[in-house]
Amino acid sequence: MSTDADYRQASEFDHRFGRLKRLDFIVQTIRRQVDGRLSNSVNILEVGCGNGNLSLPLASLGYRVFGIDLDLDSLTYAARRSQWPNAHFIAMDVTRLGLLRAFDVVVCSEVIEHLPHPEDLLRALPGCLKPDGIALITTPNGYGPFELSSQLFYVQPLRLLKALGLGPTLKALRRKIVGAAHGPDSMNRGSPHVQFFTLRRLRVLLAQCGLSVTQVAHSDWLEGATPLTQVYGRVRGLSRLDQALADRLPSFMVSGWYLVCRPTAPVTHG
Repeated sequence: MSTDADYRQASEFDHRFGRLKRLDFIVQTIRRQVDGRLSNSVNILEVGCGNGNLSLPLASLGYRVFGIDLDLDSLTYAARRSQWPNAHFIAMDVTRLGLLRAFDVVVCSEVIEHLPHPEDLLRALPGCLKPDGIALITTPNGYGPFELSSQLFYVQPLRLLKALGLGPTLKALRRKIVGAAHGPDSMNRGSPHVQFFTLRRLRVLLAQCGLSVTQVAHSDWLEGATPLTQVYGRVRGLSRLDQALADRLPSFMVSGWYLVCRPTAPVTHG
């Protein structure tokens, strides 16, 4: 079982873009939620577990972790990296789980921004939770520095190249900008962001799906804003400073949010 000093070693995340900050927030929130309980009595579901960079650190702390995803390459990669028999990776759609009420914590990290109908997934989460359980949801600020700069410097130029039939140029540019063939969250690079949330819209959506937001924390500020990303990569400590500043900024100014939610009766409109 991992200790405070080494659970991070079970993840491939680094400190950039708030990745390790996100992991730390999730671990610390779960610890507060299950304080006093044996770790092997705690059931955690990660929806959209991808490469396992959250599930595996949680399993290393002794929790019973079930990671589900629809991308078989990501699941295979996560399972191959696992050293923990209490980590289980399953190809499954969360909307098919039904009312299990089996989990103390559900984690859904950097997923809903990729879905054309995120409400389908979000409505399933309360039914997976025990009555006193929590859902941890992370997502980019749809109008924060990261998303706005990505659209300006990356998404729209690539769309133009594709429309002009410059496929090889597009692929070369993609490799130059994003580097590896897969990201730290998933092997699936072909799933763009299609939702651009404001915090107000996100709160309303969650309420409609039976989830009440009890805490909002911030990821980073300007690090993901191209071309500043390259500067941050060369200046030691700049990422950590950026993330510390994000904690002190208003929510609408940061690049991403970490939300703690509790199940409630869903809001309906007659």
